[in-house]
Amino acid sequence: KLKKCAMALNNFLKLAKQALRIIVPVAVGIFLLWQIYQNWQEIAPQIAHASIWLLAAAFFINITLYPLAALAWHRILRALNQPVIFRTIFPIWMSAHLTKYIPGTIWQYLGRVELAQRNGINRSTTLVSLVYETLTYLVAGAMLTLLLFGRSSVIAALVVLIASIWLLPLGLRLIRTKIARFKNIPDSRLPLGTILGVILLNIGDFFATGIALWLILAAFGPPALDPIKLTAI
Repeated sequence: KLKKCAMALNNFLKLAKQALRIIVPVAVGIFLLWQIYQNWQEIAPQIAHASIWLLAAAFFINITLYPLAALAWHRILRALNQPVIFRTIFPIWMSAHLTKYIPGTIWQYLGRVELAQRNGINRSTTLVSLVYETLTYLVAGAMLTLLLFGRSSVIAALVVLIASIWLLPLGLRLIRTKIARFKNIPDSRLPLGTILGVILLNIGDFFATGIALWLILAAFGPPALDPIKLTAI
């Protein structure tokens, strides 16, 4: 009976978690729409006088985010000895990326793993590439944020990045020896040139986001913050 109760509780918690993943975004969306509705008299004139040209510029700058991010992943895969071309990688990245709008953010990563498998890239290699991608993405964002605090902080962030990339294979080796299903994870290091190249691509990705946000704000009036600060935010 205790076992059945535990299983029932576990199933209930899983269902509750899935429900919350749907309910919370929907509730936030309803709240935002309600705020727009309540303040429509103030919002409508701003929309009417917004600069279409600046909004269009923001739209086209946002489009550049996708090839930049996909190119970073492509460089990582090439460094992991995968003979892939960007024309093959880009549709995989885009298809998986669109699933991030489904409740439960993990789908974009699982999607890439499965789609890459269908295109001849084994799951373990894709998992390793995602680890490298996430690490470099986080550090690139941190470096941009640290620009507000001076050059020394950026240099420190770069040192941490290189050390992390250098030590990561040790962590992968430990996982491979402790968990049988990950025994095929490749034990490889990214070349320094690849690391720096991916960092630059990620910085370009972040900076494009900051510029696009600045243009959107400028379309409705003088922005209170410059593009660098918006990028850091």
